[in-house]
Amino acid sequence: MNIKIIKAKKGDARAISGFEDDFILQQRRLLPLYLRQFVKMRSGGQMRKLVSGRKNVFFIAKDDGKSVGYVQCSLDTGVRNKVKTFPLQGWVRSLYVAKKYRKLGIGRKLFACAVDYFKMKRCHYLSLNVVSTNCAKDIYKKWGFEEFTLTMKRKIK
Repeated sequence: MNIKIIKAKKGDARAISGFEDDFILQQRRLLPLYLRQFVKMRSGGQMRKLVSGRKNVFFIAKDDGKSVGYVQCSLDTGVRNKVKTFPLQGWVRSLYVAKKYRKLGIGRKLFACAVDYFKMKRCHYLSLNVVSTNCAKDIYKKWGFEEFTLTMKRKIK
């Protein structure tokens, strides 16, 4: 196994979109419908725009050229209505490793790459959101994350 982490390019969008589809299939009973629809919207052309845009940075893990996982990073400047309200923070928007490649340290390497990126950008904090039923929550706690806020949702009928 020869895993390399590189900055994703526009051509990697299809693989990233496929990983998100896999995530939906694996979590379909646990993910609420609104979240499945949101993730599904990010497929195809929209994912290419995200990967090549300026607001997000994607790092992709490759095993001898085959995409096996990715992490999506973005910055929150803390500016609201032209007023600085909190310090610069990094956001891990998404992290995924293909099922066959899990428990090999690839997620940890992707996360370390994200941390290095945020350090380079001089972020003060690192945040992420995770669905309460996602087993990755335990991994994030192991990596030093603490529960900070709780968002509750309800469908409007």
